[in-house]
Amino acid sequence: MRQLLLCFLSFLLFITGCSLQEYSYQTAIDNGDVVSEGTTKGNLDLFQKFLSDIDTQKPSDVKVTRYSKEGDPIFFKLKYNGVEIQIHEDASKDKYGGGKQVYQCKGVEENDLPEGTEYVLTGCSISSRRPILMIYKK
Repeated sequence: MRQLLLCFLSFLLFITGCSLQEYSYQTAIDNGDVVSEGTTKGNLDLFQKFLSDIDTQKPSDVKVTRYSKEGDPIFFKLKYNGVEIQIHEDASKDKYGGGKQVYQCKGVEENDLPEGTEYVLTGCSISSRRPILMIYKK
């Protein structure tokens, strides 16, 4: 009985350990997601292209993946139709976060801060301002 219990606990530990980083920074970057978490950055050029497309009113889309303090991914799919940005926010993988929501925003504001550049969605249907990305200085 004791061996069976140890076997079962080992199995649970293995399964839990394997699922902790199921969507790592590198996986997100390899999948084409925009990531900026501390010193880990990837696909920032795709976000810059998205911003350029907004400036020229050209339809465009981009996926941004942010991570909670615990390391859980939160996905933001931004789709610009030439007039507004539709955001599909998915925090279902965040064990302390919410589920999924869809909302619209009018634009993206760039703020230069001492620690880096912050991008904030503005004129949103769920709140007036919504931080989307922080690119930290080196």
